[in-house]
Amino acid sequence: MASTLYEYEKAADVERLESEINASAIITALDYINFTTPTDLKIYFKAELSSGDEDILDALVAAHENISLVHPELVELAEEKDVDNVPYFRQKISLKGSRYRLQVLDFKTSDLDSLYEKKADGTNFGYSTIKLFDAQDNEITEEANEGNCVKTQIDFEPPFGYEIVGGKFVQDDPSVATETIRVWAIGCPDIPEEYGGSIYFATGIPISMCGYPHACHMDGRVPKYMPYTEGQHTNKMRFIIKHEAGLQHHIAAILEIFVPG
Repeated sequence: MASTLYEYEKAADVERLESEINASAIITALDYINFTTPTDLKIYFKAELSSGDEDILDALVAAHENISLVHPELVELAEEKDVDNVPYFRQKISLKGSRYRLQVLDFKTSDLDSLYEKKADGTNFGYSTIKLFDAQDNEITEEANEGNCVKTQIDFEPPFGYEIVGGKFVQDDPSVATETIRVWAIGCPDIPEEYGGSIYFATGIPISMCGYPHACHMDGRVPKYMPYTEGQHTNKMRFIIKHEAGLQHHIAAILEIFVPG
């Protein structure tokens, strides 16, 4: 069944508005929320609202404040103070019920069939994809053209929200490369920067310059929550590796994340 759209001229915080709608007396289930401009608010429900539910929605949108939703469960503040009378801050690492995981995306540049993302039983997690591109940024879809690849792209997009702390890139000996290999990590790459997406976590790291053991570590200090909204790519992480044409270089992106329990 197709979703039913309700449109408003309103700037909104999607996560806060979703929470407000889900906590309201509206009976029909919310599908998703998005924008085409910063104030062109589009709210999709799984079915048409009754007149009473539509009145509730109108009131919710009118009263809504465009302020990011705070997750108090992510941070706990201790009451104790140190010798300088400064309060201690005790960080709570993750959301209640979540589990720690090192998620590995193992692949070779310029190799369409190289992505390894398996469970212990040999089945795929199915969270990631690999794409290759030539110097004109045309996608390469055939093995015969892998020698023209100068950009390898890995997208990680699981069907759930998760918190990312950091991670590392591990690689074989990079001395085989005659040109610098650079890596970018971008959160929510399908969402423009002006709407809060396309967030750079790593910016052109020259991993071919990494010495033994040929690893580059990233530590975000605290988790960053990547919420999942079906079809909106709100939790996608993209890794872009630029390299000399046809270079098949073994790399593993190891993500330090917390997943739902």
